[in-house]
Amino acid sequence: MKKQYTFGLGSVFSLIVVFFIYLYARDQTGAGWGILAFIAKWYVIIFGGLLALAVLLVILVTLVLLGFFIYARLRMRRPRKNVVDAEYRVDEE
Repeated sequence: MKKQYTFGLGSVFSLIVVFFIYLYARDQTGAGWGILAFIAKWYVIIFGGLLALAVLLVILVTLVLLGFFIYARLRMRRPRKNVVDAEYRVDEE
């Protein structure tokens, strides 16, 4: 079975935890803390950006679909010209 990669609540929680690790490590002194702060900063930048991109994509698709729906509803309200409602009968011989 193929594993699916999704962004969920765990990703948001992990980003929050790593952000606070970054804030703590940034204020500490020493080479180890500097490396940890560097890694945590780039983790937040990359995965936070991917998460924001996924959310923005969902919002964009929703807005486009809403625009299509509104456009279709407005088009249906206009009375159509050049349409004749007529009844007809076919004579069979």
